[in-house]
Amino acid sequence: MQNLFSAKADKIIRRHAETEEDNPFFLYIAYQNIHTPHQVPIRYLDRTSHDSIRRTILGLQIFSQLTLLWVCNSNLVSGSLLALDESVGKVVTSLVKNNLFDNTIIVFASDVS
Repeated sequence: MQNLFSAKADKIIRRHAETEEDNPFFLYIAYQNIHTPHQVPIRYLDRTSHDSIRRTILGLQIFSQLTLLWVCNSNLVSGSLLALDESVGKVVTSLVKNNLFDNTIIVFASDVS
């Protein structure tokens, strides 16, 4: 979903740069990545794999459902954050390409503690 938001933001930024470059505009993007249920594309999970932690837990035989849940959940959260970072990067790249970045304020807010 974050790719859809970033693609739409890119279109808005390009259109604004082409037609109204001297006028300010407001763009609000409400990414949902970090909220549950975590649905992370495989390419992000591969980059945040906790296989070594999983092997250590199983090797020491201190396996518990809670421990495994923590390992899996932290992998999903890490993957979600990577996806979010990439999506925000696409928007920033669009602002730079369209010469709007230098006059832009970016604000991050989250309700996730």
